[in-house]
Amino acid sequence: MQSVGAARPGGSPMEVRHTKVPIEGMGVAHVVTDPTLASTDVMLWRYDGSRPVECTHWSSCGGSPAAAQDMHTFWCDLETLTLCVRGVSYSHYFSDWDYMDRKCRQLFGRSFADY
Repeated sequence: MQSVGAARPGGSPMEVRHTKVPIEGMGVAHVVTDPTLASTDVMLWRYDGSRPVECTHWSSCGGSPAAAQDMHTFWCDLETLTLCVRGVSYSHYFSDWDYMDRKCRQLFGRSFADY
């Protein structure tokens, strides 16, 4: 996972975060979070060598600016991205409380209900 333009030490927490997550055999997932707009976009870029050839928009989500960092962390999670690769409708998982609770405990150390 490579963070591009992530908040630097001493930098503004309101900077746009861009993380690249390579997925073998698929391409590179790009997770871009803009804390000012409180939105995250997830895209898959396919490459021919180093030249980008195709971009597929996977998902978008929004929330409060205070939750932007957590949204970014959530979407950079490899299990979450794997669900997107498999074509699973992620809206289903937002209503799957067991999944959301397990993910929140795993990524943030607290239950989904405490969020």
